[in-house]
Amino acid sequence: DSLEWGVGGGLATQGRGVADTGQAECEVADVEPGEDVGRTEVVTDRREDSWGETSWEGERPGTPPLVQEMQEEESMEWESLDREEVLKETHRVRALLSEAMEVEETEMEEEEKDKEEKVQDMVGKKALVVVDTNVFISSLGIVSHLRDDMTVMVVIPWMVVQELDNLKTSTSRDTAVRARAAVRWVNTCLQTQHRGVTMQTVEQNRRAANMFESKNADDRILACCLMLKEEGNKVTLLTNDMNLANKGMINQVKCGDAENIVSVLSDSEEVRVEQQEEEGPDEKKICSELIMQGENTTRDLLEVVLKKEFLLAYGEKLWEKIVSIKPKPSRPHWSLNNLFTMFSKHHIAVFGVAFPRNGHELKLRLQTVKDKLRTRVWRVKEVKVVLAEMAGLFEVIKERDNYEGIVDICNDKLADISSQLDSYETVAAGNKKKKILVEDVNDGQESVQELFQNVWEIIACFTRGFANSMSVSNSLSHIEPDIKFQSLADATRNLPTFFSTVSTLQEAMLQVVATNGKGQLMEFYNLLTQFRANLELDQSYWPTFEQPVALTQLEMFMTKEQNQVVVRGGLDQISDFRQILIRCISGGDGQMM
Repeated sequence: DSLEWGVGGGLATQGRGVADTGQAECEVADVEPGEDVGRTEVVTDRREDSWGETSWEGERPGTPPLVQEMQEEESMEWESLDREEVLKETHRVRALLSEAMEVEETEMEEEEKDKEEKVQDMVGKKALVVVDTNVFISSLGIVSHLRDDMTVMVVIPWMVVQELDNLKTSTSRDTAVRARAAVRWVNTCLQTQHRGVTMQTVEQNRRAANMFESKNADDRILACCLMLKEEGNKVTLLTNDMNLANKGMINQVKCGDAENIVSVLSDSEEVRVEQQEEEGPDEKKICSELIMQGENTTRDLLEVVLKKEFLLAYGEKLWEKIVSIKPKPSRPHWSLNNLFTMFSKHHIAVFGVAFPRNGHELKLRLQTVKDKLRTRVWRVKEVKVVLAEMAGLFEVIKERDNYEGIVDICNDKLADISSQLDSYETVAAGNKKKKILVEDVNDGQESVQELFQNVWEIIACFTRGFANSMSVSNSLSHIEPDIKFQSLADATRNLPTFFSTVSTLQEAMLQVVATNGKGQLMEFYNLLTQFRANLELDQSYWPTFEQPVALTQLEMFMTKEQNQVVVRGGLDQISDFRQILIRCISGGDGQMM
């Protein structure tokens, strides 16, 4: 037996092809908060009623907090909310936080200034939208809409993060549930390193408060906007609080609320939040995507170079203590801007010693690439220049070492990006609407299908492993490898993170399928292509997926009419996997409780 991506479901459709039964339908049943998930059919398949016939012996354990919270959040998405109640609760929490604030008037150390990156450097020249807490509570959907627009960067002030944390325990159930949903949304953006969201750090918050003498939470959010304006950015404050909006407009900060923010941005910055026309993606969108791929490839190579050179210079025990920016526990360990900073800061002590000609050419190449990436609007001509500079940087690095073949791999990825750009340019030349052709259509579609198959096999194997370890019945086929955890405690420890990763991927895919490829496609693309990198479980059985998949290839695959049956079949499968994991969290035979 083997799992075939997009054919049948893990539970309700086992052994049956979707093509034989027509278009599959995924239905989310109404679940009352606190209702026992073991007795409730959360996801049903209209094609077969076998799920409801399952019998349970003995009393089922209660719904665990994580599952109950997610059920409450899903049910609240369709309910209207009193905006005045949200503002009242937000003001209450804001007043409590303001009482506890003590603005430190100390100047920053020079070393801290070196580490601090301007938001302008991190986000380029996108339109910055600073989002207030009340909008996260009342209109999380519009925040997601802005996040997924490639010309907008959502900025979350430090004060908003604190207020959301406090609102999770609000006496208003509606506000508390929506606050938890917002906190989970922020966490997902951080985990996936979404390019449409940036966070104000505690140090940036303190520096802005000192500069603009902000004594309360309202003024600190306004100070965040003013600091971004000082750095040369075009800033819009998104808030439903009329008093805060008045303060912003008095200080020449453009403001909008959840109902008019799209028109405010469109009128002032000519920002397009509407979906691309059916004719296909435009030049700016394609070029931005290819630049993103180039940045990721450069980041991956520089990470390898930095780590190896530090290990050679200081040894296994000391290198992490000496490097100026500590690595994250999982890849990517650093952002590209952080890597540029460290290569500059440690040039004399490390890279100038290791590289030929005192590392002079390396330093010049790094600075050139960094400068070129600050371009505001990407066109084909600018992308070609940047790719050429990246290729020159890679060659300088290869003069020093091939780093166990990593330089050659990154050069191949860069060549693939250039090929995609050439294909687009060829097609766009005679087409005013500039339709995209990334590469040969059949080849691109096969790569997407292989990526889905690879990820779905991994999810199926680990789901079966968790279920078997916790004695949770399931009808998943036996798929190699047969995952066995060292102990029940080992499975219990790894289950929450795995469930969160799978659940986030399933929810993003559901949005894409429901909107025929128009909703949260960028988020789904990032989650799918980075799934293995983000999964903290042993995947050595499966070979590394080397064939890169572009966003446009995934979009083409998800929206093609002839692929709809297999796409919905794949959604059925991952929904089934998620239900098995929920039963594992619920306790199976009671071990988890």
